Amino acid sequence: MVLHGASVGVPAYLDAQRERDRVLEIAYIRYAAEPAAAQPRQIRYPAVRTVPDRAAQAKPTPRAPRTPEPVRDSPKPRIERVTPSPAPARAPRREALRTSAELLADPVRGRVFVAYFSDLKERIQQVVRRKYESSGAAGGRVALYFIVNASGELEAVTVVSAETVAPAELRELAKRCVREAAPFGTFPESLKLERVSFNLAISFEAT
Repeated sequence: MVLHGASVGVPAYLDAQRERDRVLEIAYIRYAAEPAAAQPRQIRYPAVRTVPDRAAQAKPTPRAPRTPEPVRDSPKPRIERVTPSPAPARAPRREALRTSAELLADPVRGRVFVAYFSDLKERIQQVVRRKYESSGAAGGRVALYFIVNASGELEAVTVVSAETVAPAELRELAKRCVREAAPFGTFPESLKLERVSFNLAISFEAT
């Protein structure tokens, strides 16, 4: 068996006696007397003189009251009336496309168009005579559809196969004659047209 707080084989009262002896021995130890505390030395400071604040004693000089400046009215802006310029006159609207047959049947514009149409056919006939005589091609009939704009320029030309009786070389000759005859004259202003389509049949007679 283990006992806490004492050695094995030593009676408990001996341990208590030893503890009391230690306390008694410590109680009889003497300490040397502490030296007397030194008295603090007094320090004399020089007397401080108070200097009067002259700036605080000075009295402020009164200022004369400021006279407000008179308020002047700003000049009113001058408004000028601008007269709008008249809008430019619009050019008369032109129709996009008409056929030569419709224009020839028109009682008003037909009188102007008939002269233009005659001049166009004459230019094509002159080229056809010159080209066909030197080509040595066989005879036949070629129907053409072409479009001319207001400036007299040729825009398109094609062969109407359903109304054409001619070999391929004669068909190409007819289209080439129309291309070389262009450009044609400009449209008369009274027609008021942008384009006119034509249907012409050219007959080639072999000599």
